[in-house]
Amino acid sequence: MSITCGIMLNMPELKNDIRLLGGAKGLSNAIRWTHVLESADAIQFLVGNELTFLTGIMFEEDTDQLVSVIEQLASKQVAGLVINTGKFISKVPPKAIERANELNLPLFELPWAIRLVDVTKWICTAIVENDMEESSMSYLLEKILLSEENHYEDYLYSAEFYGYDLSKPMRIVNIEFVNLQAYADEQRHTNFINCQHQIRYLIGNILEQRSQKSLSMWKNNHFVLAVPVDLAHELEQAEAIAVAIQKGIESKMDSLTFYIGLGGYYEQIGQLKKSYTEAQLALKLAKDNAQKPYMLYRNAGIYKFLNKVTDKTVMAEFYTETLGVLLHYDAENNTKFTETLQVYLEEGENTTNTIQRLYIHRNTLQYRLRRIEEVLQQSLKNTEVKISLQIAFKIQKFLLYEGLPVEREGDPTQNGPH
Repeated sequence: MSITCGIMLNMPELKNDIRLLGGAKGLSNAIRWTHVLESADAIQFLVGNELTFLTGIMFEEDTDQLVSVIEQLASKQVAGLVINTGKFISKVPPKAIERANELNLPLFELPWAIRLVDVTKWICTAIVENDMEESSMSYLLEKILLSEENHYEDYLYSAEFYGYDLSKPMRIVNIEFVNLQAYADEQRHTNFINCQHQIRYLIGNILEQRSQKSLSMWKNNHFVLAVPVDLAHELEQAEAIAVAIQKGIESKMDSLTFYIGLGGYYEQIGQLKKSYTEAQLALKLAKDNAQKPYMLYRNAGIYKFLNKVTDKTVMAEFYTETLGVLLHYDAENNTKFTETLQVYLEEGENTTNTIQRLYIHRNTLQYRLRRIEEVLQQSLKNTEVKISLQIAFKIQKFLLYEGLPVEREGDPTQNGPH
C-alpha cells in the first residue's frame, strides 16, 4: 500500500500534532517523497506526488502569496502541503484553506515546535519501507508470470509476509502506455522512471480506494497488475476497474495514450500465466476498439477460441485456403477486393456504411462484390461462405497479433493458391 496523505495523518508519531485544514478529498494522494519549500521558484523542480513543507520564510509575513503557491503546487500534482505555523506564519488564512478545498489539495498545519527533520525522517522511513515492499512484490509478480520456476508455495509465503493473499481468485490487468517516453520527454523536470512512479501511485491509489491490494510490475511501457476478484460480482468488478483506471489516467495525465487488457480470473496462483496471456490478447483487441480503450478477455468473442488453438499452422492454412485466391488476384491486378470484402462483412453487409468507410460509389461497391464472387467462385448470399470468410479475417488479425507471418493484400507468398 502506498504511503498516502491519509496514512501520514494517522501515523503514531504525527497524529497528535499535525492537523488537516482543507483538501480532505485528496487524502488518498500517494506521497513519493518530501520536499521543504524555501522559495516559490523551486516549485518548478517538483515532479509530482511530493509532500511539500512550507515554513513561510519566503513570505515575510505577507501570506497573500499563499493562494498562488497552493495553485502552483496543485498544478504540479504534489501529494499535499504542510504549513509550519508559529514563527513566519501565525495562522493559515481562510482563503488559502478555501482554495485547497477547491483544488482537493490536502492542506495541513504543523506547529513550529515540532522539528521538521524528525517529521520528514518518519515519513521518508515509511516511504522507503513501502518502496522495498513494492520492489519485492514486483519481483514476485515477474517470477509468477514470466519465470519457468513453479515455487508457488514460496510465492504464497513471500506475498503473505507483506499482507497479500494470493490464494484467492485473481486476474491480470495489462496496461500499455503507447507514448510514455514521448510524454516523459514533454514534461519538464521529470523523466521516464518518474512517470512510471507517478502512474504506479495513481493506479495504486485507485485500486486501494476500492480495497483491492494488488501486485504490480513495470515491463517496459506496460504496467501489469494482479488484481483480486470478487466472484459474486466478477464481471461488474472487471468493468468498474477498467473504467476507474481510464478516468483516473485521463484526469491526471490526459496526454497519455493507453490501452487496457483484462484477462480472465483464476483461483490458483499457477494459472495466472494464462490470465496474463489473455490480458495481452485483450490489450491488442482494445487497440482496435473505437468505443473504449479497454477490453475484457471474456468479451473477445472468437479470438478466445483462436487463442486456445495450439497449432497455429492450422489457422494459417484455413486463412490461405479461404482468402488466398482473392489475395493473389489483388496482388496481380492492383485491385482492393479483399479490403472491400472485409469492410463489407464488418459492417454487417450494410451498403451505406461500407461505401462511407471505403469512400467509393454505390455502383463501385456492387461491381466489386460481383467480381469478388467470380474470383472466389462462391456466392456471398451463402451463409456458410460468409461465416468462413469472417473467420478467415479474424484469423488474419489474430496471427498478426501473435506476430506470425500472414499473407495479406498485395503480399502473395509462394505457398498460396493461384
